[in-house]
Amino acid sequence: MPRRNRKEPALLFVFLLLSFNLAADAPLATPSSTSSQLSEALLLEKRARESARDGRAEEAETLAAQALSLREAALGRDTVGTIPALQALATAHVASGRVAEAKALLEQTLELRVRALGANHPSLANDVYQIGEFERAHGDLEAAARHLSRARSLLERAPRPRAREVAVVLGSLALVRSEQGRSYDAEEIVDGLLVHLDAAEESAPAVLVLALDRIAFDSWGRGETVHAEALYERLVAVCERAFGPRHPELAVPLVNLGFVRSRRGETSAALALYHRALSLLDASVQVTDPRTVTTLERLILLCAQAGKERDARRYRARLAQATEAAASLVDAAQPSWQRERD
Repeated sequence: MPRRNRKEPALLFVFLLLSFNLAADAPLATPSSTSSQLSEALLLEKRARESARDGRAEEAETLAAQALSLREAALGRDTVGTIPALQALATAHVASGRVAEAKALLEQTLELRVRALGANHPSLANDVYQIGEFERAHGDLEAAARHLSRARSLLERAPRPRAREVAVVLGSLALVRSEQGRSYDAEEIVDGLLVHLDAAEESAPAVLVLALDRIAFDSWGRGETVHAEALYERLVAVCERAFGPRHPELAVPLVNLGFVRSRRGETSAALALYHRALSLLDASVQVTDPRTVTTLERLILLCAQAGKERDARRYRARLAQATEAAASLVDAAQPSWQRERD
């Protein structure tokens, strides 16, 4: 079967939270916005987000907590001026797995924003989206769908909604619909969104790529071979535009498209796709990368089926090298006393 393009939910949420950049994310104007305390808080929040993105969760939490203390000292507790620090702390909590605390902070930022702007201001879309995406990442799909639909409605109230922000929200909603088993609804969202992005000359965000990957995978699972092939072709084109034609993120959709074509008897076309995927991976990732291993396995199987035994042997040798290299990495990671005992 094709491979699902899986991402770690919590880390994906951190990435999406950082990439969603409405004007509401900017520090709200206050009489003391130029004070040294707030300037220092801004720097700490930036460092906290970077640490969360890089997986240094404990460091991110410390930096965000320091930023929040500075903002509260300058502006008071439970004021809109503390929102940037609360968001940074929520991001840090997600990175460390403290999901309940993170969601409470996201709800607190929304409450503060509603208090300041009213219940229907377009700038609330950011906070509503973050709560919905958090719920999606942690499996509460019904709640996520409600919040993401609400974020979409709020964005539509903006005088000139940004295409990229609309794409992030609708991409998440499409992913929720597909995870709910409503692939046809998800595909309808994606179809409209891709037209919108093309008109705005914008590339697809990561969450839209994941949604389209899930839709194609589900289509194949329902036995819709021709439709699945068309979806994987579209996914390759979307990834090329989003990441560039030489990016390793292209490898998985290329291999999946190759797999579908191989099952339709298009051996030459499938081999060409596998070769392209392997070339991309060879140029950018280690030989032990799981995507490289999967691509080699597919090449071995298809070459053997096509009677290309010489090529199959060559890829088997490469796969053996990759397996040996992976074993060496595991061995090197063990403490010396463990290696000696083994």
